[in-house]
Amino acid sequence: NMYNKLLNFYFFVEKKTELSKKLNKKIYRLLCKPWKVMIQCTLIKFLKANKTKIINGIEPLNDSKELPIVSLTTFPKRIDNLWIVLWSIYNQSIRPGKIIVTLIKEEFPNGLESLPTTLKLFLTKGTEVQFHDTNLKPHNKYFYTFQQYKNRDIITIDDDLIYYKNTIENLINIQKKWPNCVCANRIQQILSSNNLFLPHKEWPLIYNKIKPSNQYLALGYGGVLYPKSLSYDIFLDINSIKKLSLNADDLWLKSVEIINKIPVVNGDYYAYPLMIPSSQKISLRHLNNNEINPLNDKQWNNLINFWKISPSTLN
Repeated sequence: NMYNKLLNFYFFVEKKTELSKKLNKKIYRLLCKPWKVMIQCTLIKFLKANKTKIINGIEPLNDSKELPIVSLTTFPKRIDNLWIVLWSIYNQSIRPGKIIVTLIKEEFPNGLESLPTTLKLFLTKGTEVQFHDTNLKPHNKYFYTFQQYKNRDIITIDDDLIYYKNTIENLINIQKKWPNCVCANRIQQILSSNNLFLPHKEWPLIYNKIKPSNQYLALGYGGVLYPKSLSYDIFLDINSIKKLSLNADDLWLKSVEIINKIPVVNGDYYAYPLMIPSSQKISLRHLNNNEINPLNDKQWNNLINFWKISPSTLN
């Protein structure tokens, strides 16, 4: 349909930019930006104009232990647009068994009554909303689901992105090839020099299909599959999360994977998902990657000191 054609075109434009040679990258960015903005605005406009019809037309999920669970979290400033993210997951070529949305009681004091009608409509279609007391910020997207569903593959996603139709299929295909790895659509390579880790902003994105490695960081925003063959308990040290890396779930998960020798692997090229406009007004990505005081580096240092991780550990 039209929505998938727009998303496919956005994927094509993003790929042109990301995979172009350094000299051409700036030119492509300038050329592609108007197209990207146009696609974003057109897609969001059509979705919002037809939201009731779109949501009512969605087929409920068929839960099965063979299918992954999709897990995510959000907060009050983003909840009104969450239905768009969910729509993109129901629109997948392989759909999940169920979707779990974790919310914090303090942020939604009236429980289900706090939810927008658009989200309530999904509650009869295989989406489950859970309310918890302790706010672990971005860790909310996996922490409580890992506790409850230890016999299921779990895919984590973000609450501000529209996902391409093959997001889940890509992850399942990677998992079939590498069943005991953390499977990610997008990854960075953790670089070092003279046995010291380089700053996070210098870790390059890796696009090509490669073999599993301890040097790869799974980027949560692209969708990450955690196979049920892992022991989820290793990730659930609530005190260490709060103390070391409360704002950087990707780095916490990576540090635990390193000490437990769980490699990360990616698959075919996957473009940056389409961002919902205005969702970045409040964003941990901006805080963590701040040029002057990058929180990612501070939290990574906390983690490597705590676990005694050095670049040689990754080799």
